[in-house]
Amino acid sequence: MAKSKKQTTKSQTAETSQSSTNNNSRFQSSWFTDSMNREHHKYCAAALKTLKHHPSAAPFLEPVDHIKYNIPDYPEIIKNPMDLGTVEQKLNDCAYDNVNAFITDVRLVFSNCIIYNGAGHQFSVYAKELDNLFTQQLMKMPGVKEEIPQKPVAEPSSKGTKTFKPVVESPAAKPVISDVKRPKRTIKAPAKDLPDVPAARRKKIKKNTDVGFCRE
Repeated sequence: MAKSKKQTTKSQTAETSQSSTNNNSRFQSSWFTDSMNREHHKYCAAALKTLKHHPSAAPFLEPVDHIKYNIPDYPEIIKNPMDLGTVEQKLNDCAYDNVNAFITDVRLVFSNCIIYNGAGHQFSVYAKELDNLFTQQLMKMPGVKEEIPQKPVAEPSSKGTKTFKPVVESPAAKPVISDVKRPKRTIKAPAKDLPDVPAARRKKIKKNTDVGFCRE
């Protein structure tokens, strides 16, 4: 399993621990904490069988031989070694009090790998794949707490969001149309100080006496 020699870091340990906590949050019902019975054993055995038959499971089937792989610091870094073969043996020997104890050991196999090898190692990639597969198997077990998404609470409109409200017209808002009358024309009296204009005199036409004389 852990064939590369790398020093563990606090950040890797914290990350792995947080991931394990998040994965186990759904499996806290009484079904997972009750004493192991035949039904529990059946589901655990089926999940373990699926993991062991995965193409990436080869590095996790047996205990890590730190002498064979020349990694003498492995026991110093990994205080609680675990592998899928040991988990299967403990399950067959009824060594698990409940399903949660079984889950803890399986998760331990993968977290040990990531802690020792580092998140970027190929074995750590395999460990994450198997851990996700294990979660899928656990979701098939009875008693899993389903997380029902809550409806979001309506929040007041944020800045930049326009809220349109119906406008109710008040009587004062309506335009008042009144009868428009033309203003009266005022006739001004003639000013007294203006001189009187004499009326135009008709020009008398002088008769042509000579013409009349000729006619006689």
